[in-house]
Amino acid sequence: MPNEDLSGRHFQKKISTYCDVRLAPVAPDWILENIWPYLLGLVTFRKTPISTLT
Repeated sequence: MPNEDLSGRHFQKKISTYCDVRLAPVAPDWILENIWPYLLGLVTFRKTPISTLT
């Protein structure tokens, strides 16, 4: 399953780039420190985001 591993890494790179380009200029550091690992964890463990809105 090397293809899945490369795809996951590619998507993780996209998340990191998104955080650096879009979120870093407008969000405080403490938010980035929480969002970045959360998003990467979603990709790593193939989970969907948890919605707190019901």
